[in-house]
Amino acid sequence: DVDAGVAWTLSNLSRLEGDPHNVTLVGQSAGAHLVAMVVAQRAALEADGDDVLAADVAIRRDPAWRGDSVSSNWRLGQLRQWVGIAGPYNLGPLIEVLHARGLDRRLIRQLIPDAQHLSPAVRVEALSLAARAVLASRPCLLAHGKADATVP
Repeated sequence: DVDAGVAWTLSNLSRLEGDPHNVTLVGQSAGAHLVAMVVAQRAALEADGDDVLAADVAIRRDPAWRGDSVSSNWRLGQLRQWVGIAGPYNLGPLIEVLHARGLDRRLIRQLIPDAQHLSPAVRVEALSLAARAVLASRPCLLAHGKADATVP
């Protein structure tokens, strides 16, 4: 779990001889997707607590979004910044790209039954204004090349 990994890393920085004022969370491809998910989740939890995304019942059913299985011992403010490189931030369009390349969309939908729910872009759009403010408090770089034909 990415959230638990971030919490562990931040709580063990001194033992790892890390600089607590210079922590950058970075992910590439699927890792970028996971970084974006955990950062959006953390912003929602910090701003809204148990009322995270209260208007979206489908997302509220996910225990990670209510805080039931999410570590509470770190804050976005502990990160200097976060970076996502070539990540699939909206899984909906990716399903069609992969289908066009020969991976049957029915199989993809079995593997990812609720692509929209698992899309960081969709989750960020659903954030409250307070959560968006928390998210905007950390610098972010999302890098993506024009030649990447796999992730639209």
